[in-house]
Amino acid sequence: MKYDAVFFDSGGTLFKSETESPTPREMEKKRPFMLEAVLKGYGFDVKRPDLEAKLGVLETALKEEMGAKYSFYELMKSLVRELKIELADEDTAVLTAVYAGPRYKHWLFEGVPEMLKSIKEAGIYVGLIANTAWPEFAMRTAYSGAGICMYFDSMTISCDEGCEKPDARIFGIALEKARLKDGARILYVGDSIRCDIKGAKGVGWDAAFRRSGGKGSGGLADFEFEESQEAAEFICG
Repeated sequence: MKYDAVFFDSGGTLFKSETESPTPREMEKKRPFMLEAVLKGYGFDVKRPDLEAKLGVLETALKEEMGAKYSFYELMKSLVRELKIELADEDTAVLTAVYAGPRYKHWLFEGVPEMLKSIKEAGIYVGLIANTAWPEFAMRTAYSGAGICMYFDSMTISCDEGCEKPDARIFGIALEKARLKDGARILYVGDSIRCDIKGAKGVGWDAAFRRSGGKGSGGLADFEFEESQEAAEFICG
């Protein structure tokens, strides 16, 4: 076994950005429609144009105010306050998951479930480190729908931790969660040279780079791949 633990990036590494319909961009456009429907289910008659206007203003303001701590959950809490409706935190969490939306299986790069399964069966710790506004509970919901959540021992999400890659702190938080033995061999797998490759190398981890469009890491990564099976074979040794 070549590694004791492997941590993955999410978008661009496990999930493609360009896929057949419905695409991530199409689902983002549907967010106000889905919020309108859920709020109506709770008994609130909130019109979609009003939702869209408030969401745009709140998102811009919260991103400036909160930085790396900005999350869809904070956005939904602010939206509820702005709409002056009474909604429990538990129900606001439901709104968050609806707003975040699904991550469809067909968005995954080919072979990702098989890759994760083979790594897990090899006895290797599997974690996720992602820069995203999706809080962990929403991410786990989406990953469950895509059929890959069960392969992850931990998820370390930037909006939950208040720091993001390539900041060494987020790698350190993920490492603390893993509780690995001293001297553990760790690999990070990502598609961003700055955030993933340089971030991981900066804390002493090995790094694997998923190439896209022929773009490589310029020799910065320990391994480069295009097919998920290649990564599985490299990781499992």
